[in-house]
Amino acid sequence: MDVAFQNGRLRPPKQRLLRNGNMLGYNEIEGGNQVRVSNTCSFDSLCQASTEGYVQYPSYRAVIDASSNPFFKLCKSLAVNGAVAETYKRRASTLSTLLPVTGSGLPGIGPRRRRLVQLVYDCYEVLSDMAARVLDSIPSAKIKWRCEKGCVKEEIYQVLPVDVETIDSDGPGNIQAAVRRAVMMEPIKDGTSNPRAVHQSVIARQSPDHFVAVTRSSTGLWEVFNNLKRYPASADEDAKVCPVCLVYIKM
Repeated sequence: MDVAFQNGRLRPPKQRLLRNGNMLGYNEIEGGNQVRVSNTCSFDSLCQASTEGYVQYPSYRAVIDASSNPFFKLCKSLAVNGAVAETYKRRASTLSTLLPVTGSGLPGIGPRRRRLVQLVYDCYEVLSDMAARVLDSIPSAKIKWRCEKGCVKEEIYQVLPVDVETIDSDGPGNIQAAVRRAVMMEPIKDGTSNPRAVHQSVIARQSPDHFVAVTRSSTGLWEVFNNLKRYPASADEDAKVCPVCLVYIKM
């Protein structure tokens, strides 16, 4: 965990990087406000879900390549370069653009005794909102095609909540199996049975309070990604996992 707020002072701007971990120290980003971000691992999972779609499907890759959206640029950087320093720099700037610009917070005294508002944002709580912001900023984010009812518009990238209780992962390396069983048992066929939905990922909470991405490849293989990296050793014998969001793309 990289804490950017040390000894009551902000680090220099170049050092304000969002590293792996659930917490980021306060960062002064806009209008004199200081923002603290928690559960960045859920945002990482959202990014990983889109990145895997980029790797596997040329048509979706073309959408990302043609987009100037910072989130899609982050996904491309992750796909091409992996989790390197440049990727984390893009991650920090992307989060600052996707987080809400307003919110409730506790007033605090900052440098030079200026009155600042310290805001705390939970990435998981605003995950759907961040996904919507990605789509809103892309003119071509909705696909149009002709059918019997006329012209239909549909999002190419969608995040759906999944109401599933916490389940046992059945030992090391089996988060994939647990999530797959849970998703198949849930009544979410409206999304997954759509022939245009070509990629599915699940954002899952792994106890005690950590999020991972479980993605399904074009071959049907499920993989777990943790903090932008492949996560082969998934869980301890007594670990539990709770699917919370279904992410899919449409062609």
